[in-house]
Amino acid sequence: MMLEVALMRAAHPDSGAASGKFAALNDAAIVRGGEARVMRMEVLIDDSHLATYVADGIVVATPTGSTAYSFSAGGPILDPTARNLVVTPVAAYLASVRSVVVSPSHAVRIRIIDGPSGIVSIDGRDDYPVEAGDQVEIRALERPMRFIEPRNAVPFWELLRQKAELLPA
Repeated sequence: MMLEVALMRAAHPDSGAASGKFAALNDAAIVRGGEARVMRMEVLIDDSHLATYVADGIVVATPTGSTAYSFSAGGPILDPTARNLVVTPVAAYLASVRSVVVSPSHAVRIRIIDGPSGIVSIDGRDDYPVEAGDQVEIRALERPMRFIEPRNAVPFWELLRQKAELLPA
């Protein structure tokens, strides 16, 4: 499963940055930029308000990406064959709603209310600036990503256990 990430800019006459659509295999992270201050962001699932977070950021991940940034921020690990989105706040202050798993039929919309300038990071590779008033809408892409699994490949859950055993206690 992949994500479609749509960046919708508020009017920032001096930014020179454009809106756009991007594809992500693992995740899209809306995070604070260089300033060590939190951002305040509203998260909606379709048109339903889920939460307003005061946090370093929010990660929306695919099942493939659930073992990366989202997991490090406290999110669950999803079976790689699942079709869900994981929404996980990063270092959220007094958050009553932690990570949630969302059906691929829903869109996740994040609106930056205030705070320092930030970035939308697509798979940790491509970064786009965001500011207060900007919105990011994330949904499941209709077309799936196809993977080739080599013969004798270690099953996902076994590989996960092996990697976890290598981590320091």
